[in-house]
Amino acid sequence: MGFGEWLQAERERQGFTLEQVEEETKIRRFYIDALEKDKFDVLPPRVYATGFVKKYGNFLGLDDKLLVEEFQRLAYANELDEKTDQPIPTRAHEPEERRWQSKNIIAGIVFLVIVIWLGSYLVPLITSNIKVTEQEPAPQQAREQKNPVKAPTIKTGHIKLVIKSQEPCWLLVMVDGKKQLETVVPAGKKLEYDGKKKIYLRAGNAGGLKINLDGHELGPLGARGEVVEKEFTL
Repeated sequence: MGFGEWLQAERERQGFTLEQVEEETKIRRFYIDALEKDKFDVLPPRVYATGFVKKYGNFLGLDDKLLVEEFQRLAYANELDEKTDQPIPTRAHEPEERRWQSKNIIAGIVFLVIVIWLGSYLVPLITSNIKVTEQEPAPQQAREQKNPVKAPTIKTGHIKLVIKSQEPCWLLVMVDGKKQLETVVPAGKKLEYDGKKKIYLRAGNAGGLKINLDGHELGPLGARGEVVEKEFTL
């Protein structure tokens, strides 16, 4: 009795129909019939066919390990490894599997090439459109000094203050209690003010301004980006 005949006999002995086996094992009746008739050439690739045999054997309560070994010996008898004497994949199914593997590899390479191309194209495009904008600082910032810093008192008849902007800076200037300026001063601007009693400054980028008081260079008002208030009094 052959392999397939033995499976069929065991199934019939247990009283199962092909329809019942198909329903319980979820194996197509076509493949069950092929196994019982030793039509191994119509079975799917070896890994699936072996799974069918194992599941069918479990369903019938047989030793699935011995069943699988016998199936592979018969189905792949002409393709035994010379070193291990173990069945190797059939040539009937290898080309199809290789084609799928090749397609996957090619698809991966194409995807990688597209990603690299997009990166080399988009990065310069994006960076070229980025513009660094100077924002006018809000009047109240976390870094703002709450207590105005008073410069040394000037003991001359007036206060002469020269402001040079090295970077854009929001600036408020009040001379003797009157507002003279409140705007963003661009880099390279020079401003001069004369006061009789007091000159008040409020800068949004203290590090961007240099101060000259009555001919004496005082340097920057503070750190870059720092909000600073100062009073120069007579």
